[in-house]
Amino acid sequence: MAFLVKKIVQLSTNQKTAASLHLNYHKTANLRPMAFHSDSRQETGRVLSAYMDIKASVHVKDLGIFCCSRVPKGLSCGDFVTLTSVDTERGTAVVSEVGDKDKLLSVRPKIAHLDQIIVLWKPEDVVGKKGYSLTRFLVQAHSKKVAEVRIALKAAEKEPEVVDRALSRLDSWGYESKVLVTPSPLELREVLEGRTTALFGPPIGKTELLNTILDEKIVEKKGQTSAYILYPFAGGYVGDTPGSWMTELGHIDRAHLASYFPEFDGAGFNRNKENRTERFKYYEKILRDLK
Repeated sequence: MAFLVKKIVQLSTNQKTAASLHLNYHKTANLRPMAFHSDSRQETGRVLSAYMDIKASVHVKDLGIFCCSRVPKGLSCGDFVTLTSVDTERGTAVVSEVGDKDKLLSVRPKIAHLDQIIVLWKPEDVVGKKGYSLTRFLVQAHSKKVAEVRIALKAAEKEPEVVDRALSRLDSWGYESKVLVTPSPLELREVLEGRTTALFGPPIGKTELLNTILDEKIVEKKGQTSAYILYPFAGGYVGDTPGSWMTELGHIDRAHLASYFPEFDGAGFNRNKENRTERFKYYEKILRDLK
């Protein structure tokens, strides 16, 4: 574990609390090895949360988390930034420069520089009528060229048949999936270590899973998540996303849509219905929606 939090921090659904939450997190986690104030010294960090163009919390390796009240327009969670006026005693700094954005996930609020997305889904919804909704999530993830898109099935111990059917279906879609019945931090650490990960999907327990991953109840569920907040973990970052589960696909080029279906190898486009892949109907539906 990168660090332990000594105090339970409540996550408000109001995004204005994001920066103050991380500042409190910074203080309670004892992440300040030394205190100094410098108007000229520059530090590079990672944006953990951002509220419009008003506030942001930024993590600087070996120094901790800083609350920044003056931020450039268009700052996104996950951005790499340069800080000036760094004050470790007060935990404040000024964002003076923002690096280039990469792999920007188009959910609100936006997330930059993602290495992987873990989509949390119920097995019964994979085999049921929500396969199209899951496909929309997956297409959104692939469209941002995120290196890894994984699926985690939140399963109950008494539904092995449903889980087996879901795994079989996802395998036919070209995905390796992980079943989470009683996930432990050790089980997930290998997947998360050194990477920036977004937990993605409908509101079915992503916050609970985040608490398990961090091995500490730093987030308390208060309805749907409305703010995206990254947490440093195992040399990388992990965070929950808002539970709005019909993602925007308007940015997708129709010519590239087929490449976001791993199972399409040419057979999926055969007009002979017997030879079509299962998700071809989802592909056609999304294609019709794209302008």
